[in-house]
Amino acid sequence: MTNSTNNNPRVYNYTFKGALSARYFYTEEQMDKILSFCYYHKEDFPIQMHTHEFYEINIVTEGKGIHYVENNSFLVKQGDFFIIPPNTEHGYSETSELNIFHLLLSDKFFDKYGSELKALKYYSLLFNIEPKLRVKSNVKIFPNIPTSDFMFLNTEISKLYSINRIEDINETEKSIKTLNLICELSSIIASSDFSTSKHTIVDAKQISDVLTYIDNNYNAKITLNDLCRISNMSRSTLLNHFKLTCSCSPSEYILSVRIENAVKLLETTELAIATIAQECGFFDSSHFTKYFYAKIGFLPKDYRSFINKK
Repeated sequence: MTNSTNNNPRVYNYTFKGALSARYFYTEEQMDKILSFCYYHKEDFPIQMHTHEFYEINIVTEGKGIHYVENNSFLVKQGDFFIIPPNTEHGYSETSELNIFHLLLSDKFFDKYGSELKALKYYSLLFNIEPKLRVKSNVKIFPNIPTSDFMFLNTEISKLYSINRIEDINETEKSIKTLNLICELSSIIASSDFSTSKHTIVDAKQISDVLTYIDNNYNAKITLNDLCRISNMSRSTLLNHFKLTCSCSPSEYILSVRIENAVKLLETTELAIATIAQECGFFDSSHFTKYFYAKIGFLPKDYRSFINKK
């Protein structure tokens, strides 16, 4: 854990290991193997504004309170769920018997199961769109978990919590239950009772289809016509809704996804720069190098050298 962020020195910032060691007494060797972990937060409210370097799934299992996200706030109550992305300031106050189930997902969890997660129809809605709308527009688009589903979900998260308390952690079993829980949340937002049109002018489901298409096809040529076809929107409507949701244009988002995947390949493989450029959808290595430097501040070869020295 560090006690500041770049934006606000009064806001605590947690690494995955820092958050883990604050809750459980694991050795360094054990922590290196842990992909995710969970706990209930029922006491020690309010939770001051903080950030963390990992994704965190929050499910309210009891009570109610105020959840602050950046400059917005929401009343949360039993059955609410939402995901906090990395580097998002948030906290809780004005609570009444509040109990929150926190599920923390490390970078290694996404490295191992990223392709399976992105295959979920509503992955982008869960992990990208709703969190951005929550921060930008003070909009809640996820439904409260129905009572029948909540009872089942509560049993499942109790089992997941029990696995986390076992000293000899079975990461495979824990990961399967974690993936299953994410699938259940995806099923809930796919229910017929959920309609973004009731809450916001942005059609989040259609934008989610666009983001999923980009995530799955970033290494190929993607045109605006492709995205209009996927979303069943006109060019002007798509550009407007995309800007409201992602605070950027489709072309800027595509570039960011390509750079993000190039960074991973530079960090985890010995592939040639030209090969990485091709794998990530750039015209050639010169085109790749230009945009990589503009986004990351390093030439690709220098970034790889920098990472290897760390």
